[in-house]
Amino acid sequence: MRVTLELPNNIRTFSPEKQKEKLLQELQNFQRIVELIPSDSFIEEFNFNLDNIDVFTSEASRCKNVIYPIIREVYSVYQAQSRNNDY
Repeated sequence: MRVTLELPNNIRTFSPEKQKEKLLQELQNFQRIVELIPSDSFIEEFNFNLDNIDVFTSEASRCKNVIYPIIREVYSVYQAQSRNNDY
């Protein structure tokens, strides 16, 4: 049994220039990568937690003492930049 497929004539194709333009528009929607220098108080508190608390005994401990402080530090920088740029 042989099956042939015919594509409809109304399929739109985009030129390479249009494809590139569309891709550039999509890339502009992404956040920019910004170098983050953590505050001294964050580094001090984070090192204290790593040295004095067994942060890897449970998932809750990892979240509370490792993951959450990092997310909070990154978000605080993002929020400050957003206020300055009026996003």
